Amino acid sequence: MTDGPDQTPFLIGAERSGTTLLRIMLDHHPELAFRNEFEFAVDLVGDDGSFPPMDAYVRFLGLSRTFSMSGFEIDRQLAYPDLVKSFLEQKRRRDGKRLVGATVHRHFHRILTIWPDARFIHLIRDGRDVARSRIREGWAGNGWVAAHEWVEVEREIDRLAERVGPGRMVEVRYEELLADPEGQLSRICGFLGLDYAPAMLDFEGDSTYRRPDPRFAQRWRSEASPRQVALIESVQSDMLTRRGYELSGNPPIRVGRLRRWWLGLHSRLVCTRFRMKRYGLRLWASEIVSRRLKMRRWAERTRLAINEIQKRHLK
Repeated sequence: MTDGPDQTPFLIGAERSGTTLLRIMLDHHPELAFRNEFEFAVDLVGDDGSFPPMDAYVRFLGLSRTFSMSGFEIDRQLAYPDLVKSFLEQKRRRDGKRLVGATVHRHFHRILTIWPDARFIHLIRDGRDVARSRIREGWAGNGWVAAHEWVEVEREIDRLAERVGPGRMVEVRYEELLADPEGQLSRICGFLGLDYAPAMLDFEGDSTYRRPDPRFAQRWRSEASPRQVALIESVQSDMLTRRGYELSGNPPIRVGRLRRWWLGLHSRLVCTRFRMKRYGLRLWASEIVSRRLKMRRWAERTRLAINEIQKRHLK
């Protein structure tokens, strides 16, 4: 891989797919710096390729938890594409590495608006484990609702793969990464034009994450109830099969219109209870009321307070 910025590698996949673990290992390569959670580079880019006004983008960054933790400087003199590229360049220089990449969990096609020759590392994890992890994070209240995001992300990645072609995307299965980290990291390094470095697995001293362990693969088999698995598979079965995952064999659950309504309501109630417990009643209410009344300053103060609480829960 050349040093040209257009060939910047991006790690893509659904949230809760193990991207943080893989990103940490990539970041420990002596020649490669790898930025986490870089969605703020593409969130405001239009699907038509349009860029946001600079004032609006700077305001957006000021409310972004991930950007606030980055230490990046904003050069208002730069055009939007050059500005977001400068963030990765700051990461590269700060780490003293030759190459730089980043993790993005959504809007993958927008990456090509800024990096038209980007390369992609697609991390795939069993969607049943992804759905269960989303429930634990308070992002969904039941398996049926939690299952949809993984399917949508994988569909979006399929569309991206058709657009860029096989030479610019490598697929890595999370379960294989846990079972054979050296082998899978060697594959990724080869794709990026790098040699595998043992330092990629020497990260426990400066991270809360532990070395890959195959025991953490497909935990849904031992920890999820048959009903929860059936609800998840009612959404994911086709995509699971396409991705090479064996279905559980549990009796399928038919989710009709009434049950869909109930599962959606149940999920919203569970997520509301989760947010009230984590952020407190006053902050939870402030978020809702300030947004509905379109009181920007109040909403911004609330967003910043929520960001601080979220930081305390990061692993």
